[in-house]
Amino acid sequence: MARWASAAEEAREGRGLGVLGAGPEGPAHVDLGGAQGPHLIIEGPAGSGRTELLRALAASLAAGERPPPARSSSSWTARAPSRRARGSACAL
Repeated sequence: MARWASAAEEAREGRGLGVLGAGPEGPAHVDLGGAQGPHLIIEGPAGSGRTELLRALAASLAAGERPPPARSSSSWTARAPSRRARGSACAL
C-alpha cells in the first residue's frame, strides 16, 4: 500500500490516479480523472485476472486518496448530549 501511495503522489496531476502495476520504466498508471473521463475497459477470458486487477486498482485508489482530517469541533461526539440528534443509537 505504501508503495502505491508514493507512486500515486509522484505522478499525480489530477484526482483518480490508480497504479495498475510496475513495469521496467516504473509504475503503470491509469488516470480516471483525466480529460477522457472516468472510463476503463478490462477484458479477458475467465481466469485471466480481471478481478485481481480491479482489486489492486481499488486498493491503489484508496491508498492514494486520503480523506480530509476529521474536525473534533464538528464531530457528533464533541457536541453536548443535549445537542446531539434525537433518535440516534448513542443519544440517551
